[in-house]
Amino acid sequence: IAYLWSLPLLSLIGFARGCKNKFPNCGVGGVSVSYFIDNPQATGAMAAVFYYPCLHLWLNAQEVASSPWAFRTLVLFQMFFGMFLCNPTVERPVLHGIAVLMFSLTGLVHYAVMLRYCSQTRRHHWERLLYVSLVCVLAVLFLMLVMALDRTVLGNRCPLLF
Repeated sequence: IAYLWSLPLLSLIGFARGCKNKFPNCGVGGVSVSYFIDNPQATGAMAAVFYYPCLHLWLNAQEVASSPWAFRTLVLFQMFFGMFLCNPTVERPVLHGIAVLMFSLTGLVHYAVMLRYCSQTRRHHWERLLYVSLVCVLAVLFLMLVMALDRTVLGNRCPLLF
């Protein structure tokens, strides 16, 4: 989280992609994590800081080896997360959008599969987090739809939203 929130500052020193226009009107759609990591060093750092969280996903999936869906959904999530990192938003916006949508959806499905194995004392907390995550994914889908209809509306009216 610290890395993601520091991306605007890192863009000031050239580590993350910076604005050619006046911040926050960086691109047609405004600023986003995808916009900031649109260079080799920022993308590499993104992969590095997500290494241990992804590793822990695999360790949790090993705990429920009897569930084939835990493994399958995690493989799909990792594949689409890698696709997200390999397809910069500025150069390949369609593939990038597909990757974001698919790693978000497969992540939600993976956590829904893993919810069955959660202890009862913590289950209601994780159910709430899953619902919040679903609302966030739906919000991103809505923003992607808005961008598909009018590429300038978010950048001009609410550039920090996305």
